[in-house]
Amino acid sequence: MSASSDSSVAGNVFAASAVIAAGDVFTFANGVDLVTDFASTDTIQGTNANTLATSGLLAYDTDLTTGTSYVTYGTWDGDAGTFTVAAAFNATTANDALYVEGDAGALTFLTTTGYTVLEDLSAALVAANIV
Repeated sequence: MSASSDSSVAGNVFAASAVIAAGDVFTFANGVDLVTDFASTDTIQGTNANTLATSGLLAYDTDLTTGTSYVTYGTWDGDAGTFTVAAAFNATTANDALYVEGDAGALTFLTTTGYTVLEDLSAALVAANIV
């Protein structure tokens, strides 16, 4: 899976060190990579194999550690190009994931361009999904 260079978060204004929280909305003005058929046995080619993705509830201005996978769960609205963060995975109400891998250690959740949405998951990601 490769990430699009156009998947930057646009139009969001958050205070420095504000923590990503349920109800926050990521807006993708130029689109984002979308996977609609990711199954529980599928894998993501990450830098660190078998490393469970870090839960996304961190500060927006956190430098993303190179080779670390980050995920937050919520709902994807393809028509609006928005991802609304939930407190945790829920198979009924929050079964989409926003995934990104840290690159270069100088990018944050707001400045990275490597986002991918995994839509309509049957379960939360586990370590075996990262290879």
